[in-house]
Amino acid sequence: MGLLPFFAVLRARFLLIFWVFLICASIAGFIGSIIPPRYQAEAILQVDATTENLVTGMQEPRQRVHEFLGQQAAIAGSRATALLAVDQLIATGDLSLASYENLWQEKTGGELSPGNDLKTWIADELLRHTSISTDALQSTLIISYSGQSPIEAARYASAFADAYMQLVTTYRKSDSARNAARFDDETENFKARLDETRANLRKFQLETGYVTIGSQQLQAAEMELGSLTSRLAEARADDAEAQSLWDLTRKTSRAGLATLPMPNALAPGRTAQARLGTLIAQMERINERYGPMHPDYIEAENEIRRLQDVIYNAVKERAAYTASRVAYLSREVSLRRQMVLDLQGKKQQFDILEQEINSARNSYELIAARGEQEGLQARVETVSVFLLAQPVPPINQSMPNFWVILAVGIVLGLGMGVSAAIFVELLEGRIRHGQSIEFATRRPVLAELKINLPQKRRLLA
Repeated sequence: MGLLPFFAVLRARFLLIFWVFLICASIAGFIGSIIPPRYQAEAILQVDATTENLVTGMQEPRQRVHEFLGQQAAIAGSRATALLAVDQLIATGDLSLASYENLWQEKTGGELSPGNDLKTWIADELLRHTSISTDALQSTLIISYSGQSPIEAARYASAFADAYMQLVTTYRKSDSARNAARFDDETENFKARLDETRANLRKFQLETGYVTIGSQQLQAAEMELGSLTSRLAEARADDAEAQSLWDLTRKTSRAGLATLPMPNALAPGRTAQARLGTLIAQMERINERYGPMHPDYIEAENEIRRLQDVIYNAVKERAAYTASRVAYLSREVSLRRQMVLDLQGKKQQFDILEQEINSARNSYELIAARGEQEGLQARVETVSVFLLAQPVPPINQSMPNFWVILAVGIVLGLGMGVSAAIFVELLEGRIRHGQSIEFATRRPVLAELKINLPQKRRLLA
């Protein structure tokens, strides 16, 4: 059907379209007027979006605010909150169990069973008219209740808000009580650990004799070890010089002892060398004047042998002395090194035990303080939810919206009227425009004849 035949059908079937439209609009207006009105009141609550560190007690921002608000919305829309709200409404006289008893018996048969008592059924009915929404940006929770009157909507929304705050406070106190009990157990464990570390330190001190002045002992031992190491190095240098001189002495003839290089440390040898040189010159003069058989020559020769022995023995004794000195200092350095290593090991173990004591003490003090804090919170009502907007009786009803229902009826009436006109037109098979013939026969229309019908037949056509 083309556009022109469609408008021709609408014009021809105007009366049918009008009556269908009028009937639908009237039915919609009637439905909108007989539906009982409901009024919606809202309570806006500010939810604390921070969390508390169980160990330090510091407030920290939550990482997942959407999930937290979703949990709070689940609590606000739970049966537990609804039961508390029912109790509050009963206490204030805004709700009577007797007024719901007949309806409860009609809906459930009146049989008492777990979860099917009158109060629980009323709580579920109230939840059907309650909606919870959240705003993560402002960290708010919106509790809405739809009631039959503005006063009822405001009072019931207020009861749900108060019940939710009371339930959150109860949960918070119970959590604090559980945390306090857990911290009490942890406090005992950390106290036992602190006593154990202190006992280990006392046992270590009794076994090793290492007390707090042990660090001073270690410093003194390290200084003494350094001094002995320096002396050992000097002794080894002297010993190397003495052993070299001793080797040279053994390879030198007795006559060469007079020119043997003597260090300053060999004062007797140097004195003997000086005396030996004088006697050699004196013996040469006696030999030139009196000959080798002269008593003075023989006496000088004996003195020379004695001085050579003195030089030889001086070098030998010094080599033996330096060797024994090196051996003695090596033993002392080894002993002092072992002593330093022992003291260092004791000090390290002592420091470890002290660190364990300090760590155990700090942990014990922290856990004890947190346990005391949780115990105080368990006895004090701390509120992390604040009522920002008290629900007030709404002025306008939230549902039904009469004008929306009427608009839907008008649109539906127009659609049904047009559909009915097209259906009747197709059912009768009537042709009202030349385009319909062209569409049906696939042939062009050569001419159209217009017949003026009476006004009454035109309206019914």
